[in-house]
Amino acid sequence: MFDGYIVMNPFYTLQNLKYDINLINYATSVGYKINKRKSTRNSVVMFNDENDKIVISKKNSIWMYFSVFNHEDNGTIINFIQNRTGKSIPEILQKFQSGGHDILNERPKYCIKEKTYEPDRIKKLFSQYTVAKEHIYLNYRGISNAVMNSERFKGCIYKDKYGNTIFPHFKNGEVCGLEIKGGNISVFVNGSEKTLWYSNRFKNDNTLAISEAPIDAMSYHMLFSLKHTFYLATGGSISRKQINIINQILYDHSQLERVLIITDNNKGGNQIADKLKSELKPQNINTIERHSPKEINKDWNDVLSNS
Repeated sequence: MFDGYIVMNPFYTLQNLKYDINLINYATSVGYKINKRKSTRNSVVMFNDENDKIVISKKNSIWMYFSVFNHEDNGTIINFIQNRTGKSIPEILQKFQSGGHDILNERPKYCIKEKTYEPDRIKKLFSQYTVAKEHIYLNYRGISNAVMNSERFKGCIYKDKYGNTIFPHFKNGEVCGLEIKGGNISVFVNGSEKTLWYSNRFKNDNTLAISEAPIDAMSYHMLFSLKHTFYLATGGSISRKQINIINQILYDHSQLERVLIITDNNKGGNQIADKLKSELKPQNINTIERHSPKEINKDWNDVLSNS
């Protein structure tokens, strides 16, 4: 499948490939399609007929990707090809040094800008938002005003002037990222650094519950009314940085006895749960368990909406 799309350039090096080959165009050539609705100015979501979904972006001018469903499938175009063909690096390089279609001359299938963190911009925007004491969108998703104003979640959810829900992410006690949710919008604000969203935490909490989305965390709380449990949400797929932050939380809060993984019952949720189970380094944790909806391809908000 990958043999027919190569660059005629006998002097090409691995570094050339990483910088110069448009990974979006390359992925398109081997059967991936762009999901424009999920893509942003900083990243492109692509999928193929074999149920693979990837996200492509640029970092330090190098084309990068990761698979939504396989946390070990990520890296540069070299990794992309290796993980799908099993070819060695010399074999890949040889293919790009031999004759073939010149990918460099193709117009980009989708234009993206390299993501940059803008902490001052994020702080300024955050100062313009108001705490959500009631919210039409969250009410529509089944989240009650009572839960939004409860001790557990009070002050953790905001809204902008357009009525969108804002879930802030924090780093070293300061806001660093803003996740927007609304009727037709689900993105991070440009300039955001994705860390974690948190509920309020109390001294007598003994359980940490980890969800993918803040709405799922609140839904779970409404369904099960757990006491002494605080929540965090990853905002989608989980990164090494987020794993490190969670491990630091476990280290700093030695009273915690249990980690409850409440990810979705789908391939992405399975990947996150497996990664958490294998990479968390609990101090005094007696149990790391998963509790996901029984029905496949459902999350806890789906369960709440149908309850």
